[in-house]
Amino acid sequence: MALHIYGDSKIIIDNVIGKFSIKNQLLTGWMNIIDFFLKGKNDYSIQHVDRSQNVQADSLSKKGLLLQPGKWKMDILLGNITYHIDDFSLIGT
Repeated sequence: MALHIYGDSKIIIDNVIGKFSIKNQLLTGWMNIIDFFLKGKNDYSIQHVDRSQNVQADSLSKKGLLLQPGKWKMDILLGNITYHIDDFSLIGT
């Protein structure tokens, strides 16, 4: 079963597809999380969705930027499994 990933961060998408490497420490933390979930998966596609086409995600991402480090929570749905990540901080925050 193929995994289809959609995201509004072009810099993250470009890093995942190998277009370039992220050096920003905050974004490196996000890439570590993404790498963890994609490790060993060969059957996936990833596509950039412009923020103008996804108003809800853009609004949530802006709210997330206002949170203090250690207050972030994330749910990741892969197939029929949901992973809950609570109270994490990323490198550089």
